[in-house]
Amino acid sequence: MNIKIKQVPGFAAMVYILYTLILFSSGFFFSCSKDSDTSMGSDYVNSQTGYQLIDTLSVNLSTIIIDTLEASSSGSILLGYHSDETFGDVSCSSFFQLGIPDTCNIETTDTYDSLALVLTYNKYVYGDTTLEQKILVHQLTEVIDEEDSLITNQTTYEYDPNPIGSIVYTPSPNNPVDTLVIRIDDAIGRDLYTKIIQENSIVTNINDFIDYFKGLTLIADDAYRGCIVGFEGDVGEVKLSLFTTRKAYDTEHLVHEFSLYNASKQFNHITHDFSTTQLSALIDQKNALPSTETHGLAYLYGGIGLAIRVDFPSLGDILYLDRGKILKATLSLAPQKGSYNEYDLPSQIYIYEADILNNYDYTGNLYSSYQYLDNLYHEETYYSFDLTSFITDEVSDSYIDPDRGLLVTLLAENLIAQFDRLIIDQDNNKTNLKIYYLSY
Repeated sequence: MNIKIKQVPGFAAMVYILYTLILFSSGFFFSCSKDSDTSMGSDYVNSQTGYQLIDTLSVNLSTIIIDTLEASSSGSILLGYHSDETFGDVSCSSFFQLGIPDTCNIETTDTYDSLALVLTYNKYVYGDTTLEQKILVHQLTEVIDEEDSLITNQTTYEYDPNPIGSIVYTPSPNNPVDTLVIRIDDAIGRDLYTKIIQENSIVTNINDFIDYFKGLTLIADDAYRGCIVGFEGDVGEVKLSLFTTRKAYDTEHLVHEFSLYNASKQFNHITHDFSTTQLSALIDQKNALPSTETHGLAYLYGGIGLAIRVDFPSLGDILYLDRGKILKATLSLAPQKGSYNEYDLPSQIYIYEADILNNYDYTGNLYSSYQYLDNLYHEETYYSFDLTSFITDEVSDSYIDPDRGLLVTLLAENLIAQFDRLIIDQDNNKTNLKIYYLSY
């Protein structure tokens, strides 16, 4: 047994325990970030009651990749290509359907001007915005299945390999002009223009339109490696705009909009390549990569679904203690120093309970973190979790389930919409499990 404790003996312990419980009930006691020496001497009458701080139980970390990330209804179109030494190459493309205009107000004397895809920035960006990006627009040749209940970040649909539009641009998500306009092939525009004039059912009936114009995919050109840019993925924020001119007494410029249809079927297709990194062994969710094989580090990464598994292999040692009660259990995880100089740390991370195959229920028990930031010296930055209920439950039947662990990740809606990254250092002394135990 490798438990090391700080203990208060004798009558003084009883006084100390009473004082501690008063502070604990007021919410003060566990707000302190440093441990104090609880020893009060041994010149009092011995007592079987004692307060103990256990802070030497081992914490094992590993990295897993989540096989299935539900990607539909993300509300965000992610486009671009990013590469770095830590996580390798990541590419984002997006798929969606378009609907028909609310009204078809084109007269036979109107003239066709142009067709353009209009995207609205959502101000999310990951990477270097000073580098040019290239987006290719392709028409789908396969309808996005309305009955497909599980669209993941690995889902894809067939599309015409010949693009109908493209743009090379420098991302400017924070500029006053908040849209990106991509010119679309005039052959497509004139065809839609003609069908509107003819009042063809293709542009008046949504089912006929989707059967004819199945949707679009926007693909990042991997020759342009800089950043991943976010655009709004909601109805009204994505539109194929057909521009026409009407000349009567005055010249009138008209816009006919084919807006995003069925936002629940808009999704991002995300690919990654770990081959040049120490994460190359990660293939499927059931096989975790121990931090002992990654220089003591464990990785969390949104978009592609990297999460951190936490296990407590020596937790069973607590069963050898005298009869008592767990007052508090906290887990602290410290980021690798220097790993967040360029990329901000996630403001919030979460823990879910997991089985031996790293399956977890994101609607189940959830433990949220509190972030401590040391912006001056970067020595005291860490995330803290209250795991009192988890640890108490684990030891309650005097059996420690070796298959039961924890997964550290982001909320599901953030996991598919952004590339938050976090590297935890298992060897940092701030990465630890502390149990406050009252024996009697």
